[in-house]
Amino acid sequence: MSDQLSGAVQAMENEASRLLEEARAEGERILKAARAEAAGLDAEEPAVDAVRHECEARLEAARSRACEILAVAREEAARITRDSAGKSDDCVAQVVRIVAGNGP
Repeated sequence: MSDQLSGAVQAMENEASRLLEEARAEGERILKAARAEAAGLDAEEPAVDAVRHECEARLEAARSRACEILAVAREEAARITRDSAGKSDDCVAQVVRIVAGNGP
């Protein structure tokens, strides 16, 4: 039982880590694409102010989206951590009952 719970907790932690990594990777990809687009615009003849503002707006939107993804991933990781703490307590209580001879 304890091994199953530990496995479930580990799986949840792994999932939270995977979500955080995906969010970071997505944020980095968005920022990289925005920077590449901005660099391409800068390499051309001086861009019109409107184009520069559009690029800055896209970069800000990418940063905002990356922050949203990270916030969701952090919330999910916190939820998984909270959930696993309660399950660990339940498992310990059950082991104590078994050892004390009060059954499962």
